[in-house]
Amino acid sequence: MDWKEEINEKAEHIIRILKKGSFFEDYPFILPFKLKIALELAMIEKLNNFKLIDLSKKELCELVTKLNREGLSDTLYECSQKGYLKLSINKEGELVYTISNTGKSIEILNKRQKFLLESFYLNKKND
Repeated sequence: MDWKEEINEKAEHIIRILKKGSFFEDYPFILPFKLKIALELAMIEKLNNFKLIDLSKKELCELVTKLNREGLSDTLYECSQKGYLKLSINKEGELVYTISNTGKSIEILNKRQKFLLESFYLNKKND
């Protein structure tokens, strides 16, 4: 087995383990396919730099944090582009999002987008 096959098998094995548990429910903004590719790239980089393939717990956590942040950012952008969220800048210069009252059905959205909008609705009800 060459290093490419070994990396591919290890990444697939990690994804299978995570799918058996609640990882992808706990991190809804991470897609299994994107995680697999990110794992493979991280393992290739580690192989090139340190002649090792296995990622440490810290490296895996950093990868998960990065992908979760990117997935959330992408989902916010998608919901904003579709008119479900309004983007503005607050007094501190930070980007903030609010729910748009468009009356559009969220049934046409994907799972991540629905999850995000439902959390906005829940927060709005609790305010």
